[in-house]
Amino acid sequence: MLAEATLRELWPQSRLLLSTMQLDHGLEVVGSDTGAACARSVLRNRQRPLSIAAIGGSITAGSSFTTSTGSAAFLYHQKVLSALNFFFRAPQGHLFKNGGVPGTGPTYMEHCVHDHMPSKPDVILVEYAVNTDHNPAAFERLLRRLLLLPHAPALIVVNAHRWRTIRPVDGRTDKCWHHYSPLDLTTNKTQWLAQTWGNARVWADPTSFDQVAGALPNFKFTDSINSDEDAIADLCRHYNVPLVSLRSAVMPAVRTGRLHLPDFMHDCKHPNGAGHTFLAQLVSLPF
Repeated sequence: MLAEATLRELWPQSRLLLSTMQLDHGLEVVGSDTGAACARSVLRNRQRPLSIAAIGGSITAGSSFTTSTGSAAFLYHQKVLSALNFFFRAPQGHLFKNGGVPGTGPTYMEHCVHDHMPSKPDVILVEYAVNTDHNPAAFERLLRRLLLLPHAPALIVVNAHRWRTIRPVDGRTDKCWHHYSPLDLTTNKTQWLAQTWGNARVWADPTSFDQVAGALPNFKFTDSINSDEDAIADLCRHYNVPLVSLRSAVMPAVRTGRLHLPDFMHDCKHPNGAGHTFLAQLVSLPF
């Protein structure tokens, strides 16, 4: 794990950092270490630069938040790249291609992935948890295509999370919120308890649903926002692919009010700079 003082010096928006326990929880699927071991060998031998590719939607592309910053330095993969360049210096820097395409999912990328990454990347970051659009079969086809690459790069699946809030006027949870939305996400415990673990672990605290439903009589609970993320995790377990998860890392802190959504999220789907720091910490674990 990289030293916190070093990360704060290297990375913008790094006042908040995941704890050791959160990092442990955030590695949701350990998966095979073979590809990552090869990448670590390249870094330590320093005979050539490491080649990294990232594919995904707007979180990876950076279109949602850079409009207000004018810089891509806040993005999770750029923070990982800066750490690798600092700790494992290469004469011209390590190589990177951002293949993220806003508003697209694996249904698009499974057909065009070779157009969005270098010919032989050592590491491929795959971010689609909030863009799978209830079509995990497309994600599986993309994953299989990457696993069949003859040079066997390291794959790391990076799961962001669509966070739920409850709209007070009608109790709906399917509407996205933004950092400027008039919701109390700091002190309202009902909003904290709106978060769920997913289909297999709905409402880890069995009293939570009753608390939320009692506070908002019109509350209509569905867990469809977690279904794609759960399906991706199941596929990673099946194919033995490493998966890091923002949900697994910080869900307990969000549900208990120790961490508030506006602290690390720009809106319900897109992390702000601090959220990208969390993702960067998780992605850095194999190195």
